[in-house]
Amino acid sequence: MNNPEIQDDSLRVKKPEGSKPTGLEDLEAPSVDQQKELILKLQKIEVLIKETLKTRAFCAEENEPAIVPVHWKKGSSPLVLVLGENASGKSLFKALLLMVAEEDFAYEGIFLGMDERTGAGLQKMKWFNERQFSTGFNSIIAFQGAVRTSNKRDEYHIVFFDEPDIGLSDSVSAGMGIEIKENILDSHKSKGLYFLITHSTAMIKQLADLDPHYIYLGENPPETLKEWLERPVVPADLNEVMKDGRERFTKIQRLLDQRD
Repeated sequence: MNNPEIQDDSLRVKKPEGSKPTGLEDLEAPSVDQQKELILKLQKIEVLIKETLKTRAFCAEENEPAIVPVHWKKGSSPLVLVLGENASGKSLFKALLLMVAEEDFAYEGIFLGMDERTGAGLQKMKWFNERQFSTGFNSIIAFQGAVRTSNKRDEYHIVFFDEPDIGLSDSVSAGMGIEIKENILDSHKSKGLYFLITHSTAMIKQLADLDPHYIYLGENPPETLKEWLERPVVPADLNEVMKDGRERFTKIQRLLDQRD
């Protein structure tokens, strides 16, 4: 029996009018096994997010707002977009989610961020380093390595990409988005539960038709992913960004100190 909330064509790629071919347009409708796999992944992702958001940093208390305001619009694919301005709390969300995933559910975490794709991180994994190749080239190497690692796993695990598109042009970021999409659409490729932090509109446009979970951290969130994609770009005051970031960091550190 099909889940009433998941349509038979939920894994098809919807081709926007006038868009260029991506090579994914002719995918067949998902099999019963694929739909079951999708439903299971969705359940696991929702539980993970709910447990993470129970953390005090994301919860308002009487007469005291949340340190990190959260807006979550549920989706119907095993992809979670974690968006927000700089210093809004995205890195905190990543750290807490990975902690919950490991400690409460024993999920392995495959994650890609600055520490994993530059300098010592790359040398430790016997890849190249930034002195040999460009920032963008290293981003591609690290991203594809993480995807290959995920595809070799037989158990459910977390795949967390933290700005994997650093140094990439819009066209290459879009190509990275398509590779993420291909892995999510083919449930036999990966047991990964995908989380993505990015500021790249080009990448997000390639993923929007998957109907991903949309999490926005920070004040004044766009209500939907569509609104996020269409939002006007308003120049930020850098000093205000730094001030807000320091204040939020101080509050978070105070909260962590209370737990010790």
